[in-house]
Amino acid sequence: MSCTRPSRRSPALSSAAQAAACGALWSWAALAVTSLVLPRYLELGVRISSGGWYLATAYTALLPVTAARAVIIGGASAPSSSRGGITPLVAAASAAVGCGLGIAVRATLHSAAARRILGIGGCVFVLFALVCSVGLSRQLGGLSAAEREFFAANRFASPDPRHPDDDVVVDARRFATTHAESRWAPEALRVLALDAVAHRRYPQAVASWLGFAGSFPEPGLPGQAYGEYNAALCEERRGDVVSARRHYASSVYIIRQRGGDLQGWIAVDAARRIARIDASRAMRASSQYWVAKGKAFSVLYRPEE
Repeated sequence: MSCTRPSRRSPALSSAAQAAACGALWSWAALAVTSLVLPRYLELGVRISSGGWYLATAYTALLPVTAARAVIIGGASAPSSSRGGITPLVAAASAAVGCGLGIAVRATLHSAAARRILGIGGCVFVLFALVCSVGLSRQLGGLSAAEREFFAANRFASPDPRHPDDDVVVDARRFATTHAESRWAPEALRVLALDAVAHRRYPQAVASWLGFAGSFPEPGLPGQAYGEYNAALCEERRGDVVSARRHYASSVYIIRQRGGDLQGWIAVDAARRIARIDASRAMRASSQYWVAKGKAFSVLYRPEE
């Protein structure tokens, strides 16, 4: 009577499967954080995705998702949709990256020297990832606190919008300094700019308006044009028409880049002001050009009176 031995799974195959499973778990955790946690908090900040904490976390703790997005989307940009920009294809690629990393690490552990090197390197990588994750968490927590403070301050509202109250200005200055990365920081800078204009401190007003314009994360947003336009007004009031013309032209470019869907009146008025500046400097051809542009913009964008 013959007996058959039970089949045994290869130890190498079993260890590779375990390594792949660990990599998959890592990718799933990174996917959950990217799709469920980050989008909400990134909405509260300005340029957080280009900051050190975010980038360091993206290339350590969230490495499978970052690599998958770089391959599928063509870049490791920040999550931009309600699900963090995670599509089924990105999710599958992330899981594949995680499995591949797990298998690759397991495959290099055949020698004692490799095990020592990977052990030390792995510990350093994990510790660095933890530090970056904690740093990003603290930063995102600060953004939530900034939002609560902004609404507690009643959005820096003042009875006279053109001349903010002193208490509002104090709150706005503290907010702009403490929460410079908050999405509400531009509102604080706007208050500071209006206060500086009301007191004829035009250099300070220009700096605040340009800070307001630079607070927006994407090129072409109407807030950038509004900041440039108001900085130009302040420069013109202080007599620097060359600088004023440059900022007016910048505001026109931003509106044209955006397509004039919002704040189109800025392009119309800025073009007319450039025409007046050029006429005062005996630049007749340029002045006529900007007069024509102003008329074209008024038809194209139909600004509200």
